[in-house]
Amino acid sequence: MGAGVALTAVARSILKACKREPQSGRTLLDAAGYTSRTGNFRQTLDRLVQGGFVEMTVAGKPRSSKQEYRLTAKGRSAIESGPE
Repeated sequence: MGAGVALTAVARSILKACKREPQSGRTLLDAAGYTSRTGNFRQTLDRLVQGGFVEMTVAGKPRSSKQEYRLTAKGRSAIESGPE
C-alpha cells in the first residue's frame, strides 16, 4: 500500500470513513461492512497505520477503549487521487 499501489475496497472504505473526523474501530468496522473484527479487517487497518495513511489518536495505547483513527495527509491524498 505504498505510492502508486491500488487500495483495496476495504482500505478505501476505512479511509473515506475517517475523512471528516477521527473514527472508532467499531465505526470503521461498520463502514467496511463487517460485523466483527476479522483477520482481513485487522490486517488492512494495521497496513493503513504502518503505511502512514491513518494514525491512532492514542498512539501509545493501541488497545485503548478511547482509540480512534484519523486520516493523515497521505491518506487524504490517496482517496482524493484514487478511483471511486
